[in-house]
Amino acid sequence: MLTFVSILVSCGGLPISQQLVKIDSWLAEGRNDHAYYYISKYDADSFQKEEDRAYYNLLSTRATIERGLNPSSDSLINEAIRYYKLTGNTVRLASCYYYKGEYYVNLKEWPRAIEIMKRAEEQVVQTKNDWMKYKIYYAIGRINQQCGNYRLGVDYAQKALRYVLQTNNWEDIANIYMQIADNYANLGQVDSAAYYTKKMEPYVGSIDWRQERLLMEIRDSVRQAKARRNNTVLELQWQFDEQK
Repeated sequence: MLTFVSILVSCGGLPISQQLVKIDSWLAEGRNDHAYYYISKYDADSFQKEEDRAYYNLLSTRATIERGLNPSSDSLINEAIRYYKLTGNTVRLASCYYYKGEYYVNLKEWPRAIEIMKRAEEQVVQTKNDWMKYKIYYAIGRINQQCGNYRLGVDYAQKALRYVLQTNNWEDIANIYMQIADNYANLGQVDSAAYYTKKMEPYVGSIDWRQERLLMEIRDSVRQAKARRNNTVLELQWQFDEQK
């Protein structure tokens, strides 16, 4: 009996949506190299249905980014966004905006990244997809932290925390606690930084060295905050929220 993988790479006929569903499941399981290897065997023209082409465009972008690479451009994800805006698939549209945002994060184009991530947020709040809510809130928090907007970094990390605690994924939970602690450290709030660093312990074991490092860096972080602050990112978020 042929395995699904052998069917997936067979030469007979065009690929079908079932194969894309399987690649999607590999990505959900964290088998990113596996998913990237098989999605790379196709291109958008391999699929006859527009629905399948849009799904491919999303998965191809997602697999590339999850593997630690960046697509050569955002053209594929833009096509997926166009399709899902027309069809009203809110979950996939939120996912599209998220991975387009990550594309610009990788380019360190922070204003563009935050604008797109805010569009992802706008879509994901209409869904019940808690995992995608976590991913988007975490990403917005990271961008704000990178740009020196530490208070917003805390706010979005706290939003992400509410959803990631439901997953029982220890690594992701520890990352969120560390993000909150780092933001508080940069705000000069020593007690809060120490509290959230301590919260990490059940998830990563003994982290005394991290706590010590974190608290020792508070002065430097506060000193650098003004230099790193990116008001453009703040203003874009305020404008977006005011319009809504």
